[in-house]
Amino acid sequence: MGRPGIAAVVALTVLSGTGASAATPPELRITASVSPEPMVAGAQAVYALTVANAGGRDAGEVAVTATLDRNVVPGPLPDDCGLAARTVTCAGPAVPAGRAVTYAIPFTTDPGLADGTVVTHQAQVAGGDVVPLSARVRSAADVGVVKTGRLAAGGDRVTYTVTVTNRGPSRAVDVAVRDSAGAERATVVDRPAECPGAGPDLDCPIGALVPEESRTFRYTVAADTAGPVGSCATVRAGGRDDNPANDRSCAETMIEPARSPSTSATPAPGPVGSPTPDARTPEPSERRRAGAGPAGRDERKAEDEQAPPVAEVTGRDRAEPGASRPRDVAKDDAVRPADHGQPALPLTGASLWTLGLGIAVLLAIGLLVSCLSRRDEADRAR
Repeated sequence: MGRPGIAAVVALTVLSGTGASAATPPELRITASVSPEPMVAGAQAVYALTVANAGGRDAGEVAVTATLDRNVVPGPLPDDCGLAARTVTCAGPAVPAGRAVTYAIPFTTDPGLADGTVVTHQAQVAGGDVVPLSARVRSAADVGVVKTGRLAAGGDRVTYTVTVTNRGPSRAVDVAVRDSAGAERATVVDRPAECPGAGPDLDCPIGALVPEESRTFRYTVAADTAGPVGSCATVRAGGRDDNPANDRSCAETMIEPARSPSTSATPAPGPVGSPTPDARTPEPSERRRAGAGPAGRDERKAEDEQAPPVAEVTGRDRAEPGASRPRDVAKDDAVRPADHGQPALPLTGASLWTLGLGIAVLLAIGLLVSCLSRRDEADRAR
């Protein structure tokens, strides 16, 4: 070959090399990450896919495909992404040369995953290789207990209510409650089915609780003595508990001392010989009606002769003239007026009606005598 031929080959080679460099296609690379890491079972996480263009030209209509693990549930996807089964496909705008675009795919892990479970996702950009991503999952359940007490009928027994709740986000396993129910001045008299066995303490295996699930049981204790009766319940679970502040709950109830039965007062016996309603002292009006007529006057005279001395009836002490000393008066007993320190007038058999008639007769006689005297004086004056 001559020199001109060699030069042509060299020039052709140079031209072809220059054309290849100018026509370098886009070079797309995909990377994946997950946050948080490790993921928490039952909590939300984000699977981030980043597509970078390392080529010399822009890449248009880039399609990214992500296959999610079977133990996750995808959340709301970006506008450029769609879901089919467990496969997410994102087709966004062009990726300029030297630039990158990121797609954030939210998902929630299964709350029942055991601590240390590995979750694996796969991502692929069109025309590229499949890129796997694996991350571990940890279990964390916030299990709490609440205990309350109230007095039962009778006032010497207390009924306690214990409620255990799993506030998530993960499934709680091996949940158990221990309660020192009868450790302080009380005896367990009604043991719940959740707490088998015997003795002053309650050991209650609950088992597994899904997020937001609760379990409640009740038991009754009898107080040995009066005063405060209380105890505490503590809950434990397998796995992590990021909130230990609610793992213990206490309740205290005041037992009042028993009241002695009240005795009813026995009424005092009445005075001996007190008059009955049938044998009461007659009223003055009745005495007047009974004394009317000759037969009544004879009866009154006999009663007055049998009456005790006035000094004994009024109760005045003879040794102290003008003073009266009190005496016991039975119910319905007639009380006579005091004599004001003057000697009592002796009573005769005459009734008040007879006395009034006598006074009227005396007044009439006086008027008659006065009239006769005035007439004699007038005659003499003539």
